[in-house]
Amino acid sequence: MSALDDIIKERITKKETLISQNINPYPELVEKIDDMDSVLNNFEENQNVKVAGRVMSIRAHGALIFFHIKNDNAKIQILLKKDKLNDRFDLFLNTIDIGDFVYVFGNCFLTKTNEKTIEADGWKIISKSIRPIPNEFYGLEDIEEKYRKRYLDILINHDTKKVFDLRWKIIYQIREFLNKEKFVEVETPVLQAVYGGTLAKPFMTHLNDLDMDVYLRIAPEMFLKRVLVSGYPKIFEIARCFRNESIDREHNPEFTLLELYQAFANREDLMILMENLFKKLAIENNIDSFKDISVPFERISIIDFVKEKSGLNYFENDIDEFTKYLKDNKIEIEKGMSKAKMFDNIFKKFRSEIKGPAFVVDHPIDLSPLAKAKDDDKRLASRFQLLVNGLELCNGWSELNDPVEQSNRFKDQEEHKKAGDKEAHPYDKDFIEALEYGMPMAAGIGIGIDRLITVLAEAQTLRDTIIFPFMKNIN
Repeated sequence: MSALDDIIKERITKKETLISQNINPYPELVEKIDDMDSVLNNFEENQNVKVAGRVMSIRAHGALIFFHIKNDNAKIQILLKKDKLNDRFDLFLNTIDIGDFVYVFGNCFLTKTNEKTIEADGWKIISKSIRPIPNEFYGLEDIEEKYRKRYLDILINHDTKKVFDLRWKIIYQIREFLNKEKFVEVETPVLQAVYGGTLAKPFMTHLNDLDMDVYLRIAPEMFLKRVLVSGYPKIFEIARCFRNESIDREHNPEFTLLELYQAFANREDLMILMENLFKKLAIENNIDSFKDISVPFERISIIDFVKEKSGLNYFENDIDEFTKYLKDNKIEIEKGMSKAKMFDNIFKKFRSEIKGPAFVVDHPIDLSPLAKAKDDDKRLASRFQLLVNGLELCNGWSELNDPVEQSNRFKDQEEHKKAGDKEAHPYDKDFIEALEYGMPMAAGIGIGIDRLITVLAEAQTLRDTIIFPFMKNIN
């Protein structure tokens, strides 16, 4: 039997001891408790309080027991005295472990070292832990274990918890910003008969009741545009999306995507909106990722950038020259890959050099099947991406609202799909019909929330910002 097995066995014995004394180690409820943050922030000696939390340390000194309990970010010291608690003192000593949850009531006082403390008049067990939590000092040393057991990582690692505190705060601030801009939050389907909204590989499942294959959405775009058709002028959704692609520093198969659409606007309007949003987030959270917020974000032509790095011009070099470059530089080539996708893969190879914040603009229209062409050059999409430290934070464009042109582009994508391109966009007949009823001129954007938090929290990888990143099953 291992040392861990011995600890678990001992704790189960303590649980049984409690039960033998008619004490429920997992009661349904206790008396109403005081907010521990408020107790600490408005601390008054001799004030009677009731608190609850997880036991994080225990120090016994003869007839005294000092221990700390933690609830969220608040932590307070508790003092038990044997001459006051009698049998309850011994019960605590014999049955309570680090990791247990307890309820305590008593009076506040300051120790000789001015530590805020509660002298307990009584206590109750409210949840007995059977498995010991890792030592706070050593933490979880195995990186895979940190991701797999995130609940422990957050519990014992303050820096990890700070990342997720920031994540929830940022999402709240984004909603607050958009609400002030009069955007309405809407909901669209996760299960879709026809996936779309970007070029990506979907996850497929089967709906038994209708005996049909369906897809997990890769983006909410196609349905959000239908909402534009219905008459809502400013809409957004914070959507869980799924793409059956690589798992790496920048990708997770399940991720959070904010998409918003504004009628009677173009890409320039959304670039201004995004710059205002990101600078506001940086200011409110004291984050220097955006350096000098008074300086406008740089603009970089993607055509010029790729030419500078590879020597290839999208409009002057043919697909054979692109294919040779990818092979010579060991860049992935898939069956049926279009020149536009090859161009994009070359850009991805070098985009880490763009520290930004910078808007990458004017993509080939072939790479943007849902974007409107620029008025002054129909070969280019009225599109932009925002990059910070090489990470793409958002991708937006002036939306194509010509149903005939959109239908033709879907047909082109269908040809790429037949040639073997698994990421090509499928033909969406119902969406074309919606466009035929008329969609106003509009601009839309997608913001990768996980990537945004990665930048703002200065995390090493996307996995550090996703509370439960996808992990391979080891059972």
